[in-house]
Amino acid sequence: MVSLLRGDVEQTAGHGHLWVVLPPEAANASGSASGSTFTVKLPWFLNGPGALEISGRRLDGRGTLSGSVAYDEPGEEPRMQAASVQLSTLGCHEVRGEHAGEVVTIVFAARAT
Repeated sequence: MVSLLRGDVEQTAGHGHLWVVLPPEAANASGSASGSTFTVKLPWFLNGPGALEISGRRLDGRGTLSGSVAYDEPGEEPRMQAASVQLSTLGCHEVRGEHAGEVVTIVFAARAT
């Protein structure tokens, strides 16, 4: 099982045309281990034309992070975009989302429980 630990902050982060729902507290983590990678789902909210791009990195050691969008949600209206990040190892990770000229960066720690 994977736990996601974060500070005492609101449930969302963002501004303007881009928002993300923060990973839940450790007890309610939605991460799952698959082989040698860990997947964390992150729902994003977009407003305006353009695609969501996700990137990131591990902050406290070696490891990789890659982001993927579950499906393309085209349009200019406000919409939810399902996405996830795949972690090569547990630890502290930075995730960066970009859409319509907006950038949102979050940091979270993924730990084994």
